[in-house]
Amino acid sequence: MKFGNETVTVLRPVGTDRHGDPLPGDPAETDSPGWDIQPASTSEDTEGGDTVEEEWTAIGPPGADVRATDRVRWRGLEYQVEGRPEPWPDERGQPHHIEMQLRRVRG
Repeated sequence: MKFGNETVTVLRPVGTDRHGDPLPGDPAETDSPGWDIQPASTSEDTEGGDTVEEEWTAIGPPGADVRATDRVRWRGLEYQVEGRPEPWPDERGQPHHIEMQLRRVRG
């Protein structure tokens, strides 16, 4: 099932430490097509510097392999996956799509 025309590249760390934090090293990269990505929120903090925080909601095909410890590259920019990507069932309880929040801070 396809929800949009966007392809994200999932950047999976080589492993995690005992606290669940990513280990250093080049991540594995896997393209994942069929995503619809919509703006969720944005904010700017100008005290002590100019920091912009943006969040996006990404809706993709059921069974897409994305984890909370992954990063995602979309349109050339990298985003942190915020929280656990969640599967959403249809009215019969069958997998319908997966939804995840993406976050990027710059500045």
